[in-house]
Amino acid sequence: MKDPGESFSAYDFSDEWTIKNNNPRELVSNWQEPERTESITQEAVGTSNDYLFYDSHIRRLSSSELSGLSDWELRIARNEIFARHGYVFESGDLTRYFYSKAWYSPNDSYNGALNAIEEYNVALIRSFE
Repeated sequence: MKDPGESFSAYDFSDEWTIKNNNPRELVSNWQEPERTESITQEAVGTSNDYLFYDSHIRRLSSSELSGLSDWELRIARNEIFARHGYVFESGDLTRYFYSKAWYSPNDSYNGALNAIEEYNVALIRSFE
């Protein structure tokens, strides 16, 4: 640590760093976004990496997507449709699985209602189970 009485000279960074458009992320340098930041953000909002079918509530699944899945994966795919609404599971393995997902938020008042696409996907998945 420097002596508080010691004098310091200011260093001029203007030749090394230039900020574009008042955005510090657009520095003229070899600065890079940290890799882990993106995955933390994705986990927090529950992205495609956190679901078997992240869009099964808004898109009809196809038979070809389901044909190669194991029994466990089919069970998860079907139940993540309900979990997205906060369904509270009685089965210990499903409870543990969905509690491990950042997006899952249990909702005791969820009545099991699904939209038409979700109903279609649940029926399709059941036909493969």
